[in-house]
Amino acid sequence: MKRIVLIKLVVILSAFVITADAYGASNRSPQQSRDVAITNISAPSSCVQEDTVRMVVTVKNQGNCTESLVVKLTDTTDGKVTGSKSVTLSAVGSDGLDEVADLVFTGETKGTQYFGCYVYRGDVNGDGYDDLLVTASRYGDKQGRAYLYYGGTDMDENADKVFTGEKSGDYFSEGSYLADLNGDGYDDVILGAFGYNNYQGRVYIYYGGPDMDERADVIINGEPGVAGGFGRTCTAGDVNGDGYEDLFVGAIMYPNRDYTGRIYLYYGGDPMDTDCDLTLTGENTGDVFSWMMDASGDVDGDNLCDLLTGTRFWPASAPSGGDSVGRAYLYYGGKPMDGSCDVTFTGENRGDQFGVGIEVGDVDNDGRADIIIGARRYDGGRGRVYLYWGKAKASMSDDADLIFDGEGNRGDNFGGDDITVGYVNNDNYRDIAICAYGWTNPNKVGRTYLYYGDTQANMDTGCDHTFTGFDRGDMRMHATIGDFNNDGYGDLVVGGWGYNNDQGRVWLYYSNPASSTKITFNWDTTRASTGEHNIKAEIVSVAGEEDTADNTQTKTVNVKSKVKEK
Repeated sequence: MKRIVLIKLVVILSAFVITADAYGASNRSPQQSRDVAITNISAPSSCVQEDTVRMVVTVKNQGNCTESLVVKLTDTTDGKVTGSKSVTLSAVGSDGLDEVADLVFTGETKGTQYFGCYVYRGDVNGDGYDDLLVTASRYGDKQGRAYLYYGGTDMDENADKVFTGEKSGDYFSEGSYLADLNGDGYDDVILGAFGYNNYQGRVYIYYGGPDMDERADVIINGEPGVAGGFGRTCTAGDVNGDGYEDLFVGAIMYPNRDYTGRIYLYYGGDPMDTDCDLTLTGENTGDVFSWMMDASGDVDGDNLCDLLTGTRFWPASAPSGGDSVGRAYLYYGGKPMDGSCDVTFTGENRGDQFGVGIEVGDVDNDGRADIIIGARRYDGGRGRVYLYWGKAKASMSDDADLIFDGEGNRGDNFGGDDITVGYVNNDNYRDIAICAYGWTNPNKVGRTYLYYGDTQANMDTGCDHTFTGFDRGDMRMHATIGDFNNDGYGDLVVGGWGYNNDQGRVWLYYSNPASSTKITFNWDTTRASTGEHNIKAEIVSVAGEEDTADNTQTKTVNVKSKVKEK
């Protein structure tokens, strides 16, 4: 009897071991697959000696591990290394951006707040992570409120600082920006309240720091007795080259709700004063000059930031803007800056509202900021965006170099009200995000389009990613690009003030390294011998990779003798 029990016990234990093994195998982590490859080399088949040949190597991660690798280019004919570059590639299926938001921020109470109407990025506390500023100008019966979220590896949806307007009707935070006005290395929070004191308007500046507070350090008031809506828009940039970012404040209602519009310039400094240093005024009553502004880029390459401003209701139509062509004005920085417009850009047709969205940023990485202007009502509301490459003063013109068109739906309002640039895919070229708040009109779910920057010769107008709203009325209208987790890849933030009957919501999308990318090498053939050259691209060995046959590719380039001029 004991023997039978013992046999049964052995059988039971054996079954347990088998089951445990099977269970462990089924729950074991997937086996690591390490497989990288060079899939293509693009280069001209021939060149002339002394030319610089652009060679583009496409590398791809085909495994399930993130890989950091080095790609080397060698002229095997002359035995010289042309160059080497490092790159990080995500595993297949986990690369780049997708339409699934990683963080979602929502207005703190139900009802009309316009939370997410404007979003900005900057490092306010100096920890190396971009921080996020979100405005809600209709909070508390249009009293207004702004929220600051510190970036970090553990960034969450809880605001770290909250700034509140003084009283109902101020529209506090409707105009906003982040910039270092006192030159201490910390970005400062700039918040306008254009409804303050019967639309005289006011701007509050909160200096950034390791532990800033919510008390304004500088307050600038609009012109006494003038209902100009001072503080409706704000931007900043070092326009006089003294190392301090300078503040521009827009007053779209100037002089007394007739909407001619005016811009006020205040030079930054430590301490910064509240004396206006320059004023710029619109052309006609009803133009709404200063509707949008950007002074963050150097268009002509003289190391001074320049100001671009839009007036979507030009020429002189009422603020309904039904037949407005629209216009934008470029003012070059100077020591000091003068009030003369240097270049004027005008829309194509009546009703286009050209200038409704504007941005300045170096998309082609040539050292000059490029100008991007939206016309949201182009072609019945389909929308269009124009890009003008930055050039030296004498060469800058109002002829667009690239044109981006909306998807083709009337009422999409592509290009309005926001365009932004920033580094998303870590390739040294700023990328462009364009909002279309009326997408799928009349539901107005909203959509934002991302276009990767490149050289002037290679930049195209094909959309690389789209980010779409979820519910009727989301109306995604403002976006920003910043590195909130400091991983070297820019993240996209899109604000939708129309979410849930104007309560508002903001979506943050983290960007990861791509699983495939193109690496550009510039081969200087000045000392290359004439004749055919075999150029080899190779991936320096990746530990644990078994299949290395596709880690090398070769391209033949014929170097022809340079013919001397007679």
